[in-house]
Amino acid sequence: MRTATLESPSTQVAAKGTAVEQTDRGPVILVIDDDPDVREVFQRQLEALGARVVVAADGFEGLDQLERSNPDAVLCDLAMPGMDGIEFGIRMRADMRFCRVRLIAVTGRCNKAALLGSWGAGFDGHIDKPVTAEMLASIVTRFTGRVLGNNRPPSVPG
Repeated sequence: MRTATLESPSTQVAAKGTAVEQTDRGPVILVIDDDPDVREVFQRQLEALGARVVVAADGFEGLDQLERSNPDAVLCDLAMPGMDGIEFGIRMRADMRFCRVRLIAVTGRCNKAALLGSWGAGFDGHIDKPVTAEMLASIVTRFTGRVLGNNRPPSVPG
């Protein structure tokens, strides 16, 4: 069921079926956003946390980078010129090679329509701008099972 959202910066729950692991190699994250400032900030924050980051300016470039980089997760803006995030998500999910790549919508649209549209396009989660480094670490850990920065794996009861 694709209904997970990041509810607060302190959310550190692994996605259902995702084991949290620590490895020497950080996860590969593809950031797709038409705003060069957003791409730069996300790249700096994620790299400082130990991720390897690939960036794209729109959905078309995102599809190209998806094939080249084989990311663990994609952080994708929904509102972009050319191919928007919804179309990117539909095309990505239509390609079985990427069925295990986690797809997270990043948007300034904090409304039900954006949330439903992203889930309908195959997104696994949704995060609203502005986004802090702590939020990025939490959501990447949650959806990839890979610990970033000082983000600790969730405790398992029992």
